[in-house]
Order: sequence, then structure tokens, then C-alpha cells
Amino acid sequence: MILSLRDSELADIDCNRLIKRGVDAFACPVHVAKHKKFDNNALNKADGFILTSQQAAYALPDERKDRPVWCVGRASASSAKARGYHNVHIGTSDGRALADLIIKDLKTEGHHLCWLRATKISFDIKTALEAEAIHISQQTVYEMVAQDTLPETAIKLISNGQVKAVMALSKAQLGQAQKLFQQHDLWQDIKLCDLFVVSQAVADMASDAGWQSVIVARRKRAISVQAAVICHSKT
Repeated sequence: MILSLRDSELADIDCNRLIKRGVDAFACPVHVAKHKKFDNNALNKADGFILTSQQAAYALPDERKDRPVWCVGRASASSAKARGYHNVHIGTSDGRALADLIIKDLKTEGHHLCWLRATKISFDIKTALEAEAIHISQQTVYEMVAQDTLPETAIKLISNGQVKAVMALSKAQLGQAQKLFQQHDLWQDIKLCDLFVVSQAVADMASDAGWQSVIVARRKRAISVQAAVICHSKT
């Protein structure tokens, strides 16, 4: 059994994909995405949009869906397409690389893009683009709120020794999960499980905390973490 720590909707996606490939999985969200109020009129004035996460796609307006959307990776691109947008540009799951892609695509000045973002960010794409005379507005459309407990079923699975691995797709997820594992007196057991992570930065954090077995995905994508889990389960 593997636990996915992402917020419930995305954790369900992880688990459904893994279960279809024969890997037992359970959604164990340690954060929940909370929608925030935003200025829809400002969005309607934009020439295009920037998405650096799947969770922000819900805020894409229903008007003028031909406008371009630059997405940090495939997951956010899929969410934009699900909202009816078809002029979608896909990055490589890295904020700096996405900024470079936008600069390359927009060779003339005067463009006004709106960045749909979370309250907390890891890369300031606004500053990077405005240095290239690309005007950026931003709307904070969601925040990730830490859960104050683990799901009861997850606690039982860990306590009974049924959990063999955990997936962590960010340092924030891992940090909050470790806090909750300790809160429920599960830390000594869970740190002996395999930990599948999205990047070396998360792996370094895990090693410092005491995880015994850390596996880093080949690419910084959720689907790559899932692939690592599937491959490992077959060995």
C-alpha cells in the first residue's frame, strides 16, 4: 500500500492510476486547496494566462477561450484543456523554464498576461517576465491549507503495517506529513517505508529527517513519480 499526500482531488488521480496498474494506493492529503475570491473582470481584460499549478485552472474565465494559456507542465495543461481552452503551451514542470518559453513565444512588447497563482509560490514568474517588458498582473485564486490530522483510515493502515511506501511531490507536503506522522506517533514506523519524491530537493529534506529509503523520480512530474512507484513494485 502506498500513500499519496497530495490534496484530495489530485491524490485520487494518483491512486486511480496506480490501482489500474496493480499497485494498492490510498489518498492521504496533508493539505487542502481552498479557492479564494478574485477579480473576474481583471481576468477578462488579459491577453492570456499563466498556470503554475493544476489547482488554479478552475479560475480560467468562461469567456474567450481562444486566449493562450502557458502551463508549467502537462498536468496543468490538461486542466486548462478540461476548462475548454485549446491554445495551450506546455512547459517542462519548471517555473524558470516556463518563463523562458513565454519570452520565446512573445517576441514583441505590449502583451498583458494574468498569472493565476497560489498564496505561496516557489518561483516569481512575474518579476522574470516584466524584466522582458511583458506586462503581468496576478490573481491569487487559491491557497493550500494544512490539515490538522491524518485520515483515520490512513492511521489504521500505518499502525497495522499495511503501508509500504509514501509519495511526496513537494517539500511542503513532506514537511506537513512528517509533522502529522509524529503527532500520531507513527513516525518511527513510517520513516522505514520507501519514499518516492519528485525532486532531489525533496529527497535531501527527507534524508535529513531520517527516511531510510528515498527514490527520486526521473522528471519533476507527478506521472514520473507514479512511474517510479510502478517500476519499483515489479522488482
